[in-house]
Amino acid sequence: HFITTRVAPVAGNERLHGLDIASQPANLAALLYSRDTDLPAMSASFQLVQRIGKFGPADGVIIRLPVFTPGPPPASVAERRARFAGSLAASFRVSTLISSALPEETRAQLDVRVTDVTGRGQGTKELFRSSASRPLAMDVPDSLRFHAERDIVYGGRTWRMVMDGTPSSLD
Repeated sequence: HFITTRVAPVAGNERLHGLDIASQPANLAALLYSRDTDLPAMSASFQLVQRIGKFGPADGVIIRLPVFTPGPPPASVAERRARFAGSLAASFRVSTLISSALPEETRAQLDVRVTDVTGRGQGTKELFRSSASRPLAMDVPDSLRFHAERDIVYGGRTWRMVMDGTPSSLD
């Protein structure tokens, strides 16, 4: 069991106090990954407890850092597990995080999709879509279409960002 004992700010996060991280598989996986690697870890997207029943998206990710007992940095997985004292976490509403990272003109002119493709055999999950309802012009030759794709790797996760546009959407 990994019980949440401190939260900041308290306002808006009251539901987190006493939460057992083991009850959230994606959050627990990030905690264990960070403990075993001594690296930042990002969870898969899941519904944030503090957002349930509130206006706006509840989808989120947690970024975790391990905390070890005093002494030199642990040198092995076994030592990290033995000296593990807890974990620091920061939660983010994932669709809001991605939207705020993209310039407004990019979101307005391009169809931008961000998908978590970590563990491709386990399926993918769309995290963000800027213009799901805007059709791309079909009568534009492929040579004039804009397409860019990039994988972003962080904290044990891989997000794929795909941007598409046509001259009519790039005015």
